[in-house]
Amino acid sequence: MTSDTTPSAMRSALFWKSTGAVDHGAISSTVTAILWYAGHAFDAIPEEAPVLACHVLAHVSEIGREIASVSTQVHGGIGWTDEQNLHFWYKRISSARHLLGGPESLRETAASLQSLDLAS
Repeated sequence: MTSDTTPSAMRSALFWKSTGAVDHGAISSTVTAILWYAGHAFDAIPEEAPVLACHVLAHVSEIGREIASVSTQVHGGIGWTDEQNLHFWYKRISSARHLLGGPESLRETAASLQSLDLAS
């Protein structure tokens, strides 16, 4: 066995990958806050609601794909992805990006709703 495939090296790699999942837990709480604010805007500030919806969807699209990717990598490292159906979540997130637009196109839509010129 080489030093890269020893059990302790694999455990160490899995540990460092899973600590990134802790960071994703903190990131997902910011997504929750943004989502609550966008919901508030639909009631209280209806003129800003379409712009906030674009920004929330763009942010959730980026963060969701990253979290699904890391989750699949961590659970795949221990051979446990099929039991958790993580690959289905990753496929759903990827297909939603294709159907609803990627973060770049959503941010361009938000900029056009705000009448911002992106060329300058």
